[in-house]
Amino acid sequence: MSPQALTDEIARVRESGLLGRSQTLSRFFDFLVAQPPEAAAKESEIALSVFGRGASFSTDQDAVVRVYAHRLRRKLEEFHDRSPSPFGVRLSLPRGEYRIAADTISQPPGAPPERPSRRLWWIAAAVGVALVAALTLIGAGRAAGADPARQQPWASLASDRLPLVIVVGDYYLFGDSGEGMEIQRLVREFSINSKDELYAYMMRHPDISGRYADLGLTYLPLSTATALQHVMPLLPRDKPMRIVPASSFSPDLLKSADVLYLGHLSGLGVLKETAFAASRFSFGETYDQIIDRRTGRRYEGQAGADAAGGLMYRDYGYVASFTGPAGNRITIIAGTRDASAQGVSEAATQVDSLRKLARATGRADSFEALYEVHGKGAVDIDTRLLLASPIDTSRIWSASLSGEGERFPAS
Repeated sequence: MSPQALTDEIARVRESGLLGRSQTLSRFFDFLVAQPPEAAAKESEIALSVFGRGASFSTDQDAVVRVYAHRLRRKLEEFHDRSPSPFGVRLSLPRGEYRIAADTISQPPGAPPERPSRRLWWIAAAVGVALVAALTLIGAGRAAGADPARQQPWASLASDRLPLVIVVGDYYLFGDSGEGMEIQRLVREFSINSKDELYAYMMRHPDISGRYADLGLTYLPLSTATALQHVMPLLPRDKPMRIVPASSFSPDLLKSADVLYLGHLSGLGVLKETAFAASRFSFGETYDQIIDRRTGRRYEGQAGADAAGGLMYRDYGYVASFTGPAGNRITIIAGTRDASAQGVSEAATQVDSLRKLARATGRADSFEALYEVHGKGAVDIDTRLLLASPIDTSRIWSASLSGEGERFPAS
């Protein structure tokens, strides 16, 4: 085995996504491959160098090194089984040792390609379903001279040459192994929305950090596909566009592209501060509670409690569209739950509803609106506009917003 072949295989492992989004697992792998080939590191040394444990570390009381070793060993085995090395090298973590072993293998012909990450499968599935449905509906809402694409916010999207970024609200999941070695359950925690936040949480809680692991998983609400189905026929066909999950959205896009968010209000991610910077609304104890800051009235969705029981319930949706810092367009179409997310995406693409919204906002170029949605199960039965207001966009981009107070549920 040549040194170059080993170096190339190590690089292939790093670049494959095998280690997921876990910085801890990546550091563990990097530490091991940096060791001499036949020298096994000590558990206490790894605990100190990789996991930040102190001098009081005890292997009897803290199994973090063994847990991560088990995960890395399994990942390497699965990776090489499905994607044999083109360099003739197989990396492994021998049981009972903390070192990376490299064995020479022959590369079989026609080795299977690596599979896409499970996260991308979720996104691709939702987007694919919506696009197929959208292609069958193009032009359906434009009959008899009634063209919703001529209404705001869709008219603004067609009037500039900027690319369009469609942001879909996804949710980060991580694994919990409990007291054992294998992952026992998936966890969704609203205060942990990325691998970096998971890592930061584990650093703050070292006593339980060995339980949690980044799995490279997110999920999309089913209503996102329906929302895409509604809006796709109205988007300019000659406009460059791409779809990104909210967890991967970069704030620099707020200046370089038109942005359209579809999903749940709780899935806005880094967009939520911008979306609600000049809003008359804030959230109560949860994202099901919307407060009108001007009147003090609270609107509380019932989907969480009643949808599972098959009862009719009341839910709320939100639509906003305003000018970005570079003259671009930022649009938010979101609901507290699936039914309201579907309901407002439909309302935001129907001529009569858009005209009613325009009248309610005085035909303002930048505006926001609250909708009430009656749902049953995950289906929107009826959607009606409750109130709408113009938005002062100068307040969104003003540095003076820092004193306005909290608008979101505490993490």
